[in-house]
Amino acid sequence: MMKRFLLPLILMLSGWTGTVTEVRDGNVVTVVNMETQEPVAVRLWACDAPEVDQPYGQIAQKFLADLVMNHEIAVTEMHRDLQGMLRVSLYIGDTFINNEMIAHGLAWFDQRLTPSDILLASYETACVNGLGLWASKQSIHPKMWRKLYHHANLTLDPVSVAKNLAYLSQLDPDQLPIPQSNR
Repeated sequence: MMKRFLLPLILMLSGWTGTVTEVRDGNVVTVVNMETQEPVAVRLWACDAPEVDQPYGQIAQKFLADLVMNHEIAVTEMHRDLQGMLRVSLYIGDTFINNEMIAHGLAWFDQRLTPSDILLASYETACVNGLGLWASKQSIHPKMWRKLYHHANLTLDPVSVAKNLAYLSQLDPDQLPIPQSNR
């Protein structure tokens, strides 16, 4: 019962409604603001879904599209990220879309932003139950994927290789791929 009163209050403070017209990947959508009729590209707050060309990327994109495409949604603005994109929480009725992505194992939960008991609980449950990304020990965080694969067409000189190795050595080991044995 409290959710029904809390959501309108949140929207009055920092939100708006719109219709999703495009799902770019598992955490970026275009929403047409109902008031201004302007399309706005937004990124799901506290979620980092796989890139479209990454394993589970197309699955995450389709799952998100099935949830939000052509639906009226409530948008709560959280902040702008380093690239200037608006980070948001999305709702369809009482359904918290960001949480749905994490709960189904289709996005990493970025705990650095702001603690969220709901998102953390969903993340831990998805990991423990091996849902989505967590079904494979080969899941690679999107930041790592971009670093390893999106620059593959560049010429790698010894200095670039050394810089990348230094960068990789500073990352969380849980984000690195686990080598497969040849057996």
